Amino acid sequence: MFTTQIPPNQSDSSRPLRRAFADSLGYTVRMHCPAPRIDPGSAAGRQWISEQHLPEGYATVAMTELPTDAVVRAWATSYGWAHRPLGGVHADRLPHVWTDYSRGVDPDMSMLTLDRSGEIVAFSLVSPDVWDGRTMIISETVEFDQPDGTGLQKATVAASLAVLAQNKLHPVDLHRIEFEGHSTDPHTPALFDSLPDAGADPMDIVELAPPL
Repeated sequence: MFTTQIPPNQSDSSRPLRRAFADSLGYTVRMHCPAPRIDPGSAAGRQWISEQHLPEGYATVAMTELPTDAVVRAWATSYGWAHRPLGGVHADRLPHVWTDYSRGVDPDMSMLTLDRSGEIVAFSLVSPDVWDGRTMIISETVEFDQPDGTGLQKATVAASLAVLAQNKLHPVDLHRIEFEGHSTDPHTPALFDSLPDAGADPMDIVELAPPL
């Protein structure tokens, strides 16, 4: 008997041919990614930003203000648990993943929140104009069970959005700022539910059925 496993694939609503291909093979949804958008320059966007406040005892700084190795450790910790539902995570490969990913991250727009001891507890990493004019934000807490995690994530994201809305050096299309994040993340669903409606391009991460 010969069996094979096809690795998880992605299918989003802006690429109907990809969805049709997955439908033709059969699949199991492993994660749902709502991928909502926000326009931080709109009245609704500005109001949402103004309503987000850090819990007492925390401070938010730009990525440029922190050592690279501290940022990589925080991102790698979160990446590990965020992707565990898809299978084992090879921690030894994460530095290489970061090297590729970070080339598109803007350190002035990306914000990280610190606790009283200076440890990073939440992040909002901004990749401007990644593709099709879209700017992507990936955010979460560093630890899965972070106290005040939802408030910390929202305030950290709001800090990035405030910079994006005022940015003059690297202007982006404010109508096409989109969030990455999984339905299995601990705080991201609450963040997404709180955003003003500005459209979305939802995506499923699916495992394709192996051929018979």
